[in-house]
Amino acid sequence: MEKAFLSFLSSSLPYAALCAKKMEEIFFSDQSGAVAKARLYIEDIVKRVWEIEELDSHSYSNLNEKINFLYDQKYITSKIYQSFDIIRRAGNKASHDATYSDMNKAYLVHREMYNIAVWYFEIYTHEELVLPIYEVPKPPEVKPTLTEEELEAKLAKMIEAHSGRIQPVINTQEDTPGFKAIESKQHQLELLNDSYLEREIARLHISSAEAVENAQSFSDFKNYLHVTRPIQSTIESILQQRKEETSSNLILLCGSVGDGKSHLLAYLNRERKDLIEGYTIYNDATESFSPNKTALETLEEILKNFSDQHFDETTEKVIIAINLGVLHNFINHEHSTYTYNKLKKFVEESGLFTPKILTHAADNTFDIVSFADYQVYELTASGAESNYLSSILKKICDKSDENPFYAAYLRDIGENRQTIIHENYQFLSDEFVQEQIINLVVQAIIQYKINLSSRHYLNFIADLILPNEVEDGTYRTHNEYDKLTKTLPNMLFQSKGRSQLLDVIGQLNPIHSRTSAIDELLVTLNTLSNWEELLNQKVHVDCAKEWLMPFANEAELIKESFDLFVENLIAILYLTDAHFAKNIRNTVYDEYVEYLYAFNKKEMSEVRTFYKELKFAIFSWKGSPMNDYINLECLEGEKTIAQKLRLNPAADQLEALPGLKLQSFKPSITVKYYNNSKSKWELLDIDFVLYQLLKKVTNGYRPNKRDEEDATTFVEFLGKIMLFGEKQNELLFNFQDESMKYRLKYDEFDGYVFEKVE
Repeated sequence: MEKAFLSFLSSSLPYAALCAKKMEEIFFSDQSGAVAKARLYIEDIVKRVWEIEELDSHSYSNLNEKINFLYDQKYITSKIYQSFDIIRRAGNKASHDATYSDMNKAYLVHREMYNIAVWYFEIYTHEELVLPIYEVPKPPEVKPTLTEEELEAKLAKMIEAHSGRIQPVINTQEDTPGFKAIESKQHQLELLNDSYLEREIARLHISSAEAVENAQSFSDFKNYLHVTRPIQSTIESILQQRKEETSSNLILLCGSVGDGKSHLLAYLNRERKDLIEGYTIYNDATESFSPNKTALETLEEILKNFSDQHFDETTEKVIIAINLGVLHNFINHEHSTYTYNKLKKFVEESGLFTPKILTHAADNTFDIVSFADYQVYELTASGAESNYLSSILKKICDKSDENPFYAAYLRDIGENRQTIIHENYQFLSDEFVQEQIINLVVQAIIQYKINLSSRHYLNFIADLILPNEVEDGTYRTHNEYDKLTKTLPNMLFQSKGRSQLLDVIGQLNPIHSRTSAIDELLVTLNTLSNWEELLNQKVHVDCAKEWLMPFANEAELIKESFDLFVENLIAILYLTDAHFAKNIRNTVYDEYVEYLYAFNKKEMSEVRTFYKELKFAIFSWKGSPMNDYINLECLEGEKTIAQKLRLNPAADQLEALPGLKLQSFKPSITVKYYNNSKSKWELLDIDFVLYQLLKKVTNGYRPNKRDEEDATTFVEFLGKIMLFGEKQNELLFNFQDESMKYRLKYDEFDGYVFEKVE
């Protein structure tokens, strides 16, 4: 005989076991009653736990308070805490809504009852039983009232009676909305974990075979994702100009690992064979032809025809992808067989290894294309943006029959496959969501100086859609908590340890913003008892609204649910609501980007303003007893010694870059100060982290020892420009506790004068 649901609790919790049995008996006929029985089930379990642990039941009057207490005091885990809460809230709704008939919720409650039962059995009983695995409730079998022969006879009469009037129904994919795209473009879609979309998204992961770049291989998948960048146009222009030349040519594609050199060579090999005809292509300059050769020996062999010994006689044409460090070592290495003085002279004169911005340098034989100064984002007068990153994201979400991702999505939906990855894909397809994500990525690059390769960016997109934790080999979710943690907004800001980019974006979580917009939202949430109307007003993306609606009743929420709800509401509003996002923007970041653009454009009005602010920060860092005086030393008893320091800012280190949108530029602000005689100068690169610290100093913050350790470059710079001061001629003694100042200086006869400063 088949055992009743959760019958293994019969000895330890007879009433709870009875409730579970009754719940399953009426599961398909009365969902409201079934969920109400589940509520009685957890009440009995909580009561029994209270008795076993000998807790004071008088201090906690209702079930919600008792569950919270058990969680706060660590009697129950977070997972079981959520299970209790799901059943409690569903039971409340079923008890107060006469029309309640939510079958999906009933299934969810049934599973959580099992989870609680297993937890209780393992923690609070000493019975030794092999617990049954969880089984989904099955509808009771309905016995047919007719025999098989009677049923066939009746069906034959019906067909005969309607003969000639029944039109055949042919269900084609064209009849299903969206499926025309799949048929018009034959994508080779394959299943992964019973999902076409999952397989396509998984191809973006850095661990997939598609992530491996090879100059000789360029798949249809990579071709679809390919986005034309300015550096591609530069290389194509070089090849076009060199095409008619019969003389030798060496094109050095210089950069770092993962910056797209191999991808671009593979693209040219597939799509622009006319341009690379006659060229020998080396995708990896250090790939050895012999295991006995070093990287530099291999490179020497590759470039022997461009050595000083063969330079005038060769007609060879070569394109080589090479890392900057390898090239630097090669031109400065004493080679055993050949010399490369002509190549070395060209590289040095190009300024490749100087702070100068270089995109292309050329002479009669050599070309250098530097990937290092092509940024992944652009600077404009209105801020930073990235056409490249945006274009890739748009390609992945584009609703066209050329898009394999969209085709896979439609195929899954048409075959009734829908999981959280499909909802995340829907959410990502919103244009403003894409814009906000790109803004976050660019902000992460600028603030934390992340070197983002195309491979890592594609991996990031996959991480936004595919949850990290998979149950039973699929991305199905069992409850609203589980689902909310696997949504794109939550994974965007709560995925520490998954990748460097996600770690950094976690630090940019808008919930950390101390702004009036967030304060007002929190006040509203704490004022209202039901947030359904608020969600309808503020959340305009349907799937996001569905993620939050199960948590809309504040009175029903436990603390952990409230925190999860608030974190995701703020994340969703930041990604979908332009007004909300604008009100919580990081103004310090916006200012830095404005100054970064101004310095690269050499816009002197903004440059002057920046130098004025920087002067104030420098004097505030060391302390200043009066105008143009900066502290040299702080003594006991609030006494300081200061010197006069005239800062002479310069702009001759700046280059006014052409165009309104900058694609190649210096990604930090470079300042320069001369001494009084203009015989010496010092340079300082100011990145966002340093700018943010200096901004705090100008607002009254006093840097501590850790700040000085973090800003060692600035502290060293400060020490150097302090040498520009006039301490050899004059010192100022400031007695702050007495509000007195004295000046020690030379007089006209080279004697010392010590005088009070009024």
